[in-house]
Amino acid sequence: MMPLKPEQFDELRNWPLQLVDIVFVEEWRLIRTPAGRVHLVGRFSPGGRLKASLPLAALNLSSRSVVTLTGKKLRLQGEPGCTAIGKCIASMYGIFDRRMLEAQDVTDAYVSLTAE
Repeated sequence: MMPLKPEQFDELRNWPLQLVDIVFVEEWRLIRTPAGRVHLVGRFSPGGRLKASLPLAALNLSSRSVVTLTGKKLRLQGEPGCTAIGKCIASMYGIFDRRMLEAQDVTDAYVSLTAE
C-alpha cells in the first residue's frame, strides 16, 4: 500500500462525515458492568477486531442503532453473536480491570424486550 500524498489528505477532509462516523458491529452482544453501564461488544469495522464500546447512551434494536456516551454512532449488523464473545471480551478487559470479570451478558433480555 502506497502512502497518501499531501493532496490526498485534503480530499479526505472533504468526505461526508456520515461515511466515516458510523462503525458497523457484527457478532454483537450487550454486557452490563458491575457499575451498571451497558457496553456493546463484538467485531468492529474496519478490520473486524473484537472490542467493547464505551458506555451506551442510546440503544434502538429495531433500527439497529447505538450511540455511546461520547456520541459515537454504531450500527448493528446481523443477529447477536454467541455468548462466548461477551465472555471473551470481558476476560480480555479483566486483565486491566478485575471488575470486568463480573460483567453480565444482557443481550437476550434486551432482545426479548423489543420482541414484545
